[in-house]
Amino acid sequence: MKKMNKAFWILLAVGLVSLAALGVLYPSLPEQVPTHWNVYGEIDGWGDRWMVLLLGALAPAMTLLMWVVPRIDPRKQNYEKSMGPYLVITVFTTLLMMGCGWCSALTALGWKIPVGRIILLLIGIMFVALGNLMPRIRSTYMFGIRTPWTLASDTVWKKTHRLGGICFCISGLTFCLAAVIPGIWTFAISIGFILLSTLFTFIYSWYIFQKEQRK
Repeated sequence: MKKMNKAFWILLAVGLVSLAALGVLYPSLPEQVPTHWNVYGEIDGWGDRWMVLLLGALAPAMTLLMWVVPRIDPRKQNYEKSMGPYLVITVFTTLLMMGCGWCSALTALGWKIPVGRIILLLIGIMFVALGNLMPRIRSTYMFGIRTPWTLASDTVWKKTHRLGGICFCISGLTFCLAAVIPGIWTFAISIGFILLSTLFTFIYSWYIFQKEQRK
């Protein structure tokens, strides 16, 4: 896991530098800062300015959590084979956390930032990237599409992740669409497709398992 360790330490360093920069900016922030945006990109939630530091701290905290997970998973040897997808989800999650902190701080200082579009676009790109890499994910207890049937059979795991990869790619494209055309309908389509994809892959893994058992 040497390559994985190096990537995680770099991400952790970036997250800590980002948090330190927010700390320098902290005295300049107003008492109330935006903490939530609706599907139209409008601010609909406010909080105390210390929330900016909390949001900023989530990035290095998430990186540390993602570093720990492969070391406590009983199937930790499979993370080496799944390094690409695992690093993709770690990088994008860390960037999302950092982005939330900076969007809150800069918006509070008067910057006009299309926060909703940025977040949706990042989520969309992450889903498309992960969907393309999903067939490479090996069986683990804490990463991937984990159902009782995928965990019980490597064949079911592989077939489910091939289908899941397609669903993830389409879901990512719907999120990118919602970023380009913000509104309740495009956002609802994105969320609806995610929910349907989750249900479909769950049922599909059960079906493949039953089919395998009959053979």
